[in-house]
Amino acid sequence: MGEGRDTNTQKAQQLNIKAAIAVAGTVRSTLGPLGMDKMCVDTQGYFIVSNDGASILRELDVAHPGAQMVVNMSKTQEVECKDGTTSVVVFAGRLLDNALDLLSKGIHPNIICKGFRNASNACLASLDDHAQEIGDDDLPLIARTAITGKAAEHDIDNVARLCEQAVIRADGDDSKIKVISQVGGSLDESHLFNGVILNKEFASTLALGGEGRIVLLNTGLTPPPMHDSMRVQLGSMEAVQQFQMAETRMLVERARAIIDLGATTVFVRDSVHEAVIHTLAQAGIGVVTRVPETDMQAISKLTNTPIYHMTEDVVEDTLGEAKVSENMIGDIRFVSIESESNSVATLVLRGATRQTVDELERAFDDAIGVTAIAYREKKVLPGGGAVYASLARSGSNQSDTRIGLAEDAFYESLYVIPTTIAENAGHDPLDIELKLKNTDLNPNESVDIETGDIVNMMDLGVVEPLRVVRQAIQSATEVAIAILRIDDIIGKRGEPTGENP
Repeated sequence: MGEGRDTNTQKAQQLNIKAAIAVAGTVRSTLGPLGMDKMCVDTQGYFIVSNDGASILRELDVAHPGAQMVVNMSKTQEVECKDGTTSVVVFAGRLLDNALDLLSKGIHPNIICKGFRNASNACLASLDDHAQEIGDDDLPLIARTAITGKAAEHDIDNVARLCEQAVIRADGDDSKIKVISQVGGSLDESHLFNGVILNKEFASTLALGGEGRIVLLNTGLTPPPMHDSMRVQLGSMEAVQQFQMAETRMLVERARAIIDLGATTVFVRDSVHEAVIHTLAQAGIGVVTRVPETDMQAISKLTNTPIYHMTEDVVEDTLGEAKVSENMIGDIRFVSIESESNSVATLVLRGATRQTVDELERAFDDAIGVTAIAYREKKVLPGGGAVYASLARSGSNQSDTRIGLAEDAFYESLYVIPTTIAENAGHDPLDIELKLKNTDLNPNESVDIETGDIVNMMDLGVVEPLRVVRQAIQSATEVAIAILRIDDIIGKRGEPTGENP
């Protein structure tokens, strides 16, 4: 690296950059429709098989802070866009790889950061020019692109149809779409349910819900645990029993208050005392216990019913109505909630093994997320790395200034997306990059992974939401700059740890 730079600083920067590049290398082979899978195994022998970047990175035991920054970047991409989690990591890795080359030429990190920032801002500003408007009829294209290369690809038309139906049902709000999986059967038996399905049973067979008002309680209906100190204070077993009976009577009174509300089903976050279940069942009220918070939220959205923390706070006029019943999916019993008052949907996924349905669930989650984004924003970009290649061609200027060299390094890094997609399909990345550098290419053109020819991605229906690419470029740039600006790693006691971070 440059002669004027401190050796320890150089080592710290190199360690951070190389750690980040190593993370990128871990997922690089999974990018694209023909990307490879990774098997992640924990110490207990549990494993997942996936080519989803975010899922793989979650399973990694990453200790180095530089590498953790890249992992966190992928998590942000997943939260914001549901897709592009591998692309953002691969792009950040190439940016940092090119930064290493610039550092070795004596270019100061701040100069590189400025060049990266300039190029990134120019790319982000021009993305709208590459975007195209879509209608609801085009939503399956988004889902198809997102699902290609994943577990559900063999039934991609059905997957795309289910995603489209779910997103339209939820009016583009993917938080109103619940995905559950059931081992047994096949993907073509998967279906969309207009409502919420819980992997639960009623607490009593005497009352199985029905059609009417529902109560949502973010609490339990059990007496508090009795500590030894309280037993000593009460003095005798008879006194303890009397105290417990009083607690039970109080709970039964709460149950009677629910009965007075005219409810038909009660969903409870925690456990419920048998006496309460029996009291409610005798009144024809079904009880579902230990309902996860996410499911409580889904039911709340479906029925427009508030979630109460205490039975005393429940207001009759706020209770929504729903049809609640038990159903079978395969040989498993489920509780279903239907209501016409809101648009909530549940995707029921079927697969032969637990690993299969888990990967299906991850694939559907991504596809629904990006489809919902496209539904809301109505803007897409050509997929297959076409927009990255177009940005690279339009920005490169072969400048001989230091900032210009950094800008060119940024633009060159953009080619890593289409070339990696092609490489993972069996093509020579150098040949592909040379093809993509042809300035006569249409902005929508990229590599056909089957033939290696240049084709129009829009014509093939390979598209992705504008937000996915925007977030990927923005996040990769920010992380690369953040890592480049670290000139030392400080240990807990204040010692420099450039040698061993």
